Amino acid sequence: MTLRLLLGSAALLSAVLTGFYFAYATVITAQRAAPDGAEAMRRMNAAVERPPFIAVFLLGALLAFIALIRLVIGGGVDVRTVAGVAGAVAAIAALALTMAVNVPLNQRLAAGTVEWVEFARTWGAWNLTRMWLCAAGTLGLAVAALR
Repeated sequence: MTLRLLLGSAALLSAVLTGFYFAYATVITAQRAAPDGAEAMRRMNAAVERPPFIAVFLLGALLAFIALIRLVIGGGVDVRTVAGVAGAVAAIAALALTMAVNVPLNQRLAAGTVEWVEFARTWGAWNLTRMWLCAAGTLGLAVAALR
């Protein structure tokens, strides 16, 4: 796989995740005050945890990681390489954040060990963080792909 194709693919998957997290943020924000918000979130989580999303989620980070290695090893030092490295790190950080914060919160919600208001506030803040990380990843990876 050429480096440009790798960077472009990683950028595209990061862009898809940015849109997904944005859509999730707008849906969750609308449900914060709803008495059945927790149940709606549980249903959404169950619907998301399927192969199509998992594939995009994991493949995006994997491609960003491979791009990061290729850029560090042979990319030289120019603006596009720095943008690509920063973008790859941001895309990988979004995956790490999801696994470290959002997934455990989802599990706590499913188990009934967190109150909806606390969940929505905490989860929402971290969801926006990962959304912006994915957006930064998209931008950096796309700039690097323009070589």
